[in-house]
Amino acid sequence: MNILDKYTEIMQKEAKLKASTANDQNAQCLPLERPQQIYNITKRIMEITRNSTILRSGNITGRLTKESMAFESDGAHTNLVRSLVKYALDLHYGWGNSTPEYYRSEIDEAITIHDLPENITGDIPDNRDRNEAEKIRLENEYFDKFMNTYTSSEFLHCQKVRKLLLEMQEKSSFEGRILYVADKISAVLMMLYYDSIGLYPSIAPDDPRLAKISHQEKKFCEVLQDGTILLSELWTIDFLYGRSIVQYDDTGFFLAVLILATLYTRGEWYDWREMQYL
Repeated sequence: MNILDKYTEIMQKEAKLKASTANDQNAQCLPLERPQQIYNITKRIMEITRNSTILRSGNITGRLTKESMAFESDGAHTNLVRSLVKYALDLHYGWGNSTPEYYRSEIDEAITIHDLPENITGDIPDNRDRNEAEKIRLENEYFDKFMNTYTSSEFLHCQKVRKLLLEMQEKSSFEGRILYVADKISAVLMMLYYDSIGLYPSIAPDDPRLAKISHQEKKFCEVLQDGTILLSELWTIDFLYGRSIVQYDDTGFFLAVLILATLYTRGEWYDWREMQYL
């Protein structure tokens, strides 16, 4: 069975699962009809993911490092989120078209600045152990100050950008949920890319940083020879099952990309997910 046949079979199962858990047969809103197009988009996305590891020559020329590759920075993450959102919106509204609520430039600006508060705080692990209320307070404080750097003629656009960032935090609008899910799925895609080049980022199941992750979720993961589990699989479990972030994927686009990227990298889907279909 080729990758597109596998993808189509899995998406059909996902659609049935979504319909059954939502108790609504109309919930089967998943992109089942365009497998080749989704596959081509996924190939582009994985090339953009790969680009996050290409080290700029000035780092070597300036004797900042002797490494041959870079690891993902916040800026590289933002670039990947931007690409994911662009392709999701292009597929839904047409190339470059705005949504009913936002200009594409407003959406792009929200993505550009969404992680700038981490210039101050650093990237705090999203492992269910962080103080979400405090994180949001610090982000909002940063955004309020940052908005003062725009001109008065940009005021209305800035209000829309600020509103979208709030909707991203609260997952309270179609556009906000697209940004939220793109932000989460980008981390999985980055780990899958590292797997594909033989780096295999992993963690011990009893690591204190996983204290808030359920025992069941960790048991789903394949245990490597050194006793660790892959972050790519653990975070996929979080996306599909643990916190079920997939519930905020209104169009199914990000789920489709995740499935194809996993098949592209691993050559197969996860047994624990197949069991959930049953």
